[in-house]
Amino acid sequence: MVYYAYMIHQNGKFATLAIAGIVAAVFVFSLYVLLTTKNTIIVVNEAANEPKEVVVEPTPAPEAPAVNPRIEILDTGIGFLNVRDGASSSAKKIGTVKPGEVYEYTELKDNWYRIVHPTLQNGWVFGQYAKVVDRSTDLFGN
Repeated sequence: MVYYAYMIHQNGKFATLAIAGIVAAVFVFSLYVLLTTKNTIIVVNEAANEPKEVVVEPTPAPEAPAVNPRIEILDTGIGFLNVRDGASSSAKKIGTVKPGEVYEYTELKDNWYRIVHPTLQNGWVFGQYAKVVDRSTDLFGN
């Protein structure tokens, strides 16, 4: 081994041949691996030879939340307006609302408004004490 190290040190030609031999051996080995191994390009090409129909459905854009019309409760003379569980003065009273308050409504039936109230479900107020509020002046879609 010492002899070969001495030869490489003393003789520049031998060192050049040794390095060229190593490079050639690495190249030949890499070429062998490339030609005998199934590589990614071949796999992709085989997949392309077997086309499959794929139907891509467009994702619909989310719908904007529905914006209900609103009513404002008018002065009743007694400081509140009864909220009932039906569109009739004979329906059960389930709560009250105050003049000046504004509520969205989802239905109008015989001059009774079905309001959206945070705590009173299925609440109806009499239309004589309510007026429709124009939403065109709403800021930020509220």
